[in-house]
Amino acid sequence: WRFMQAAETKMVLDALVSIGWVTEWKILDAGGDVLEQKRNIEQLEEWGMDALIIDPVSPDALIGDIERVTSEGIFTAICIEAPIPEPYGTLKNFGTIFSTNYFKSGYVQGKFVAEKLIEKYPPEQRKVAVIRGIAGAPSNIQRWEGAKYAIDQYADNGVEIVAAVDSGWSPSKARDDAADIIAAHPDVRGWVTQGAMMMSAIPLAIVGAGEDPGEHVMTGEDFVFNLKLQREHGFEMMMCANPQSQQALIVWRVVQALSGIP
Repeated sequence: WRFMQAAETKMVLDALVSIGWVTEWKILDAGGDVLEQKRNIEQLEEWGMDALIIDPVSPDALIGDIERVTSEGIFTAICIEAPIPEPYGTLKNFGTIFSTNYFKSGYVQGKFVAEKLIEKYPPEQRKVAVIRGIAGAPSNIQRWEGAKYAIDQYADNGVEIVAAVDSGWSPSKARDDAADIIAAHPDVRGWVTQGAMMMSAIPLAIVGAGEDPGEHVMTGEDFVFNLKLQREHGFEMMMCANPQSQQALIVWRVVQALSGIP
């Protein structure tokens, strides 16, 4: 996902350079290190950037950096792991935020799983497992809160979350975690996964446990392999889009802002 996101962003930036709308650009990767990302921001300030697009490793830890850069007259655009602005959060001074509504993504997935379980199974089989992403990542937290909020609405119908793990957006870890959940909670029939290719790990883990994926309900992000598995096993499924083009689109928003285009 990140590789394709970067590729699309570079393609858009190169196109803007070719028509003279951007003179020069740089992409720095902090590798998940907050201190390295802070150093990256300082390097780009010294370089003389006019705008900063940032996908914060830790939004709260970088609020001071974002607000400092903004106060220097540099247009700041925040995407993906965006901090929450006032009045609900603490971010005060920034240019723009362009991000998926991860709470809603989690909510619609949780709602789908809950309603399908009620439709298909008696109360004792309306158990749900949630395969989350990276612990502490805002998108992970928001998706989890959305899914939990939705599923809790159906508690009177016997729908409940019996297991939730952080699998780091790793399909291999998600498969191992799903296998452990199946062993500990054989009554689980509903699965909410929070992105990347983790959903594809669920039917594989179910098959590995000697069960039929067709008896399960699952959700995740859009990924072609999920369609192949669904056709093969016939399970109930919903996929949500989390477009890799978010960063490329925010490049255009930045160009608009720098050019005085509303």
